[in-house]
Amino acid sequence: MEELAELVYQLATAMLAPVLVALVLLFGWSLFTLGSLLGEWRGRLQLADAWQRVITEGRQTAPRGGTPAFNGLQRDFAAAIQRGSDPEKTLAGLEVNASGRLAWMSFGVRTGPLLGLMGTLIPMGPALVGLSAGDIEAMAGNLVIVFSTTVVGVFIGGLSYTMLLIRRQWYARDLVDIEFALGRPMVRNQDDSAYACEEESCA
Repeated sequence: MEELAELVYQLATAMLAPVLVALVLLFGWSLFTLGSLLGEWRGRLQLADAWQRVITEGRQTAPRGGTPAFNGLQRDFAAAIQRGSDPEKTLAGLEVNASGRLAWMSFGVRTGPLLGLMGTLIPMGPALVGLSAGDIEAMAGNLVIVFSTTVVGVFIGGLSYTMLLIRRQWYARDLVDIEFALGRPMVRNQDDSAYACEEESCA
């Protein structure tokens, strides 16, 4: 039994370095995504009028003067009407794109705190061993890792959740505008992610 417990302890301790690397990478990704979000927010403010022209003219033609430098779903839709894509295929593709972008936000929401928790629990073993051996310096070093990983993990989760809420609202509004532009009123299914035609409009 002691050999098995020692094996588990060694395995858990060996996971600390990969967890710290993953946490640093995820932290960098969250900052990069935040910058992308701020850029998209700025673009939406600057191109609000151009987007409304795309919506009002999207039934027949692309917007006058070419496609502005939209971001996110707005860019995808503007490019689709330039190509003259099928309306149903366009809407389905945009829903998939929105789900994919939001999935990365959900990944950060769940994975950040998870890695933070692992980074908290793994050093506790060596810290307790150091305490029992009277090695205060080793215990203090491990406790620094404990608290640092907790803070970073919670920060990643909170930031990702905030970005998820913002982008979810943006994309929901974009899909409503796009449905209007395509002239095919749609209603959400109960899963709140897919769309289906209304009976009267699809008859």
